[in-house]
Parts: sequence; C-alpha cells; structure tokens
Amino acid sequence: CLGLHSNCSKLVWYPGLPDAPRLTTPKEPVVEGTPVELGCSAPSYCDTHPPTVTWTPALGLSTQLQKKNTVTSTLTFNVSHLHHGNNVSCTAAYYIPSGNKTVTSTRYQLSISSNEYYSYSPALGSGGGTPFVTSGEGSITGVKVWEQPGNHITGFQLRYGTRWDRAVGRVVHAPLRLDLFEGETITQVSGKYRSANYIYQLIFVTSRGRSLITGVPFETSFNFYPEHAEAELRLLSGRFDSNGITSLGAHWGVFQEATGPSPT
Repeated sequence: CLGLHSNCSKLVWYPGLPDAPRLTTPKEPVVEGTPVELGCSAPSYCDTHPPTVTWTPALGLSTQLQKKNTVTSTLTFNVSHLHHGNNVSCTAAYYIPSGNKTVTSTRYQLSISSNEYYSYSPALGSGGGTPFVTSGEGSITGVKVWEQPGNHITGFQLRYGTRWDRAVGRVVHAPLRLDLFEGETITQVSGKYRSANYIYQLIFVTSRGRSLITGVPFETSFNFYPEHAEAELRLLSGRFDSNGITSLGAHWGVFQEATGPSPT
C-alpha cells in the first residue's frame, strides 16, 4: 500500500496505484465551430495535498475545483475539424512522502461532425513556434491586438461573450482594441504577412462595416472570409513565438449553444 502525506488532516491508504481519473465527455454529435466542455474527476486521498489535474494538449481554458474527496477539472474550447480524431488526455498527479510522483491518466478521442455553415481559411505564414487555438463560449464580442510600432503583430486576444480568452503571443505596450455592439459579428480578417517570419498587419471587419486596423502594410496580402453569408468568425488558430504571431488561420461558423459533458 502507498500512504500519502502524514500531515493530512485525513490520511487515506489505498492499494497500489490510485484510481484513474473519470472523464465526462460532450454529448455527441460534437459539431465543429461550437464550444464544448470536457470534465475530469480524480479522487483525492489527502485533503491538504490534492492531486494536480492537467490536460494534454491544453486546448483551451481549464478550471479546477476541489470538493470533499474529489478534484474536478473542466476544459472548455471551441472545436474545429483540426481536432477530429485527436486524443485528449486527463492526468492526475499524486505526490507521496518519499517525494516521488504517482500519475494516472484517462484518454478520450475527439469525433467532430461537420457544420453546414463551417468553413476554414487555411493558415498562412512561416508556421514556426507554438501552436494555438482560441477558445470561448458565445460569439466574439471584442478584439485586442498588440503591435511592435512600425513592425509586426506581436499578439492578440479575443473576447467571447463577457470573458476574454487568454492572450496569444507577446503582450507589449497598450493594445489596439475593438468592442463589438450587440448582434455585431466579425465577417472578415485580412492583412499582410511575410512568409519568412511574422504577420505584419491585421484588419478585423465587422457586420456593421466597422474595422480595427493594426500593424503595417508590409509584404504579402491575405484576406479571410466565410464561405456562408450567415457565418461569423468563431476562432483563430496558428502559431507564435517569443516575438510575435508567425502564422494565422480563421474558422467560420454559426454560434450554437455549448454541448455539455455527459459521463463516460
């Protein structure tokens, strides 16, 4: 048997490895361009030293909550065709008195159904660095962009509903910002890029004809827009490095209510 920390207010002994985390998965079908939630629950054998629950890959925003003898983590992200067939793993790490770590995990394979209003503007740019996919619940209601004055785009951030997604790339100085009106959507993303390194200009155009123009008009032009008139910008994907955004693609669709998790 393995015993956990002796300074627990309640010490629990268990035979061998701890139980694997329990996943709650979205009700199928999961439709591309919509927000979904994955839940992961792991038993806690010590109330003062609960397990650390992580997701691989980190596709979106995750939150963790401890309640009685269970730690639950929820992962929220927008799905696209890029996720179809990919595996998502939930891992629970337990630390024992010897200083060693005991790890258990559970895996789930994503199956994404097509959305009749979904379309994808393929990523362009050098493609170096760390991949990203924005994520949030609701339509996009705000945009922030950071730029190196007279140079390339260093980072950006999208707001879904009332909540800002995590910033992508490098945050420098004060951002340029666009707040959308109720019912207003983003219907076009355009700009300039240099294939050897960075995105140099980003322009967001809304359904009301308003626009946010950032960066400098340098190098090759691009223009992203949906294939369906009813669609709006749902998420951006691409790559970034320590200096800025190296590649960018756009995903379009119609917002649908989140698909909640169901126990597996």
